[in-house]
Amino acid sequence: MADDAGAPPAGASAPFPAGADADGYLVVARHGDVPPGTLRRVDYGSEPVVLANVGGRLHALADTCLHAGATLSEGTVRASSVVCPWHAWTYDPASGQLLMPRSTGLCIATYPVRVDGEGIAIGPRRGPAD
Repeated sequence: MADDAGAPPAGASAPFPAGADADGYLVVARHGDVPPGTLRRVDYGSEPVVLANVGGRLHALADTCLHAGATLSEGTVRASSVVCPWHAWTYDPASGQLLMPRSTGLCIATYPVRVDGEGIAIGPRRGPAD
């Protein structure tokens, strides 16, 4: 019989997705999968996430626009922002802050990013959706 001492109770979710390390980081892509100026959809467990390579720097954000639920990974990188494909709502990829239309504090969740060799790993969600 298996030892279940460290397992979550039946029906409860684990604190991190399967395959994540002890700090919750999960490898979701390879560095070459997200060239500068591009977006790529990945998943952190069951959470859809968009990886954004803005000027060679990688960011990870929730992949759903606050306005109408569009998939941000189908949008574009413009200047240093992530732009929604439906109505051009624009986000700061580092903070998740809504830039256009101007807002007083609306943000989408962000995820910490770690590059280990060629692997891109993201950690547990942080921000307003916590």
